Formats: sequence, structure tokens, C-alpha cells
Amino acid sequence: MPMQSVSTQPPSLNLKAEWDGITVEYGCLSAIGQFDFAMPKHAISVAFTPHDRVSWSVDGGTTQTTALPAGSVFIYSSRDFVWHQRSLDTR
Repeated sequence: MPMQSVSTQPPSLNLKAEWDGITVEYGCLSAIGQFDFAMPKHAISVAFTPHDRVSWSVDGGTTQTTALPAGSVFIYSSRDFVWHQRSLDTR
């Protein structure tokens, strides 16, 4: 299966606010399956939907895979964090 390219902008941006150099956005990465999606630098994200299996890599290193429960929080620094695959929870 060929990899599909996903832009660095959330596919659906619903809310955005800015205060003193801090931007808060609510969006939805709806891609399921295999893709490459580079997260923005210096960001925080929260998973609202559980996923049975997610794969990611940091700075082009080894791909890691695990389950992703709803409520998981990620803090992204200046490193290159790339999502490679997501599978929705089927429960």
C-alpha cells in the first residue's frame, strides 16, 4: 500500500485563539491507515479518541508502535516527531 502524504495542517481546524505568543488550536487528524504526518514543533496534543495501534518515529529513528488510549497527551519539542500509522479502537 503506498504511503499517502498528510500536510502539517490539521485537516479540520475548528477553533483557534492566540495570547501573548501562545496559539491554541482545536483540530482533528482524521487519517487512518498508513501515512506520514509531521507534528508542528513546540506543541502539545491530546488524543480524544482511542486507537488500537499507532506508529511513530522521532528524528527519523526506529519506528515505535503501541496502543493509544483516549486522554493520552504528547508534548512536542524541536525534534521531528512523525506519525506513520493509526488504527481506530474497534471496541
